[in-house]
Amino acid sequence: RNCEPDLPGYLKSARLYADAVVALDDGSTDRTGDLLAEDPFVVELLRNPRRQDYAGWDDAANRTRLLRAARGHGFDWVLFLDVDERIALDDVDALRELVRSADSDSAYGFRVYRMIGDLSHYDRSELWVYRLFSPMAGGELPNRRLHLVPVPDSIPRSRWHKTTIRIQHLASLTQERRLARLRKYEQADPERRWQRDYCGLMEIGPERRAWQPRPRSFPLLADPLGLGPRAEIDLAFLDPGTPVLSAIVIAR
Repeated sequence: RNCEPDLPGYLKSARLYADAVVALDDGSTDRTGDLLAEDPFVVELLRNPRRQDYAGWDDAANRTRLLRAARGHGFDWVLFLDVDERIALDDVDALRELVRSADSDSAYGFRVYRMIGDLSHYDRSELWVYRLFSPMAGGELPNRRLHLVPVPDSIPRSRWHKTTIRIQHLASLTQERRLARLRKYEQADPERRWQRDYCGLMEIGPERRAWQPRPRSFPLLADPLGLGPRAEIDLAFLDPGTPVLSAIVIAR
């Protein structure tokens, strides 16, 4: 909704790894819907009635409509990616390789990097999101209006796999954008039904960390041996300030 400034960059980025875009304009008051309708890369555009703010935002309903449209097109794989998100340029080839080798009965997760100031710096990377799966796996998305994990219920949690592919989140690039995001959630969730507090959206970490390029031949999965979450690759190579090895000594 109202993403006109971000759309050109989003569509340019998506062309590097996707075959097509199915979009939903959630009641924009700017030219978001027009730009989507004019771009031939967008094979289907869904629309919600125009409204003045984010009250009534139903993320579950929107994503369900998008998933049904993707199934109607017969796509082999779908990736939910918001307009203020980007697949990192140095991870594009890895994403294409992942899709070629992925299991159609699994879902795949990505680590989100909150970019600050520009696309060369971030302050947080703790959030994991599961966004990639085969729509032909069937099932329905969770019925949670906001903050849902958009993975069909036909894919059990044991089939969710973390990857080393990164998402750059642009919504916190500037103070102005952080404030706009806070206002969005204040309008969409005024009673704090779906999240207790949104003040963290305005906070910046104690230091900005430099973006690190992806090493060549790096594993696609964060847990390539399937040993569970405690064995996952930490992606420490992407953050020079993170210890590469920790030794824990249990003593009495």
